[in-house]
Amino acid sequence: MILQLIDEAVRSGARREKASALLGLSARALARWRAEAGAGDRRCGPRSSPAHKLTQRERECVLAAANRPEYRNLSPRQIVPLLADRGEYIASESSFYRVLREAGQLAHRQHSRPARRHRTLRDSRSRNQLANQALAHRAFRGGAGAVEGSIRPDERRRRQSG
Repeated sequence: MILQLIDEAVRSGARREKASALLGLSARALARWRAEAGAGDRRCGPRSSPAHKLTQRERECVLAAANRPEYRNLSPRQIVPLLADRGEYIASESSFYRVLREAGQLAHRQHSRPARRHRTLRDSRSRNQLANQALAHRAFRGGAGAVEGSIRPDERRRRQSG
C-alpha cells in the first residue's frame, strides 16, 4: 500500500525522497522493501495490545464515574482521590485523563469560564512591539493631549524647567 502511494506520487512528479519523507520513511527503507520479494511495510510496531489495557467496560465505568453529578466539575486529579476515600478504585489518574481526552470530555470541566491570560508589556515579542505598547500606554494614561510627541504636557514642562 505504501509503495503504491509512493509510486503514484513519483508518477505525478514528486521526488521519491520527498514523498517517502512525507510518510516518515527513508528512501533507503523503500529500496530495501522493493529489493525483497513480497515486500511491504515492514516497520515493527506492537503486534498485540498491552495486557493491562482497559477493556470497553472499564472505559465506560471511568466515563460514568467522571460524569456523576458530584464529580462532573472536577478534574481526574481530584476525582481519583475522592473515589479512593470512598474505597473505590476504577483506574489510575493517567487512565482517567486518557479516557476523558479520547471521549472529548477533558477540556475545562467546570461551570465557570477558563481563566484568560491578559497580555502585559513583558509579553511583547520584539523591541518595536514593546516600544509601541509603551507609547500606547502613555497615550492612554495621558488622555487626548498625549498623542503629540507621546509625552504629556505636564511632563514636557518638567523636562523643560528642570
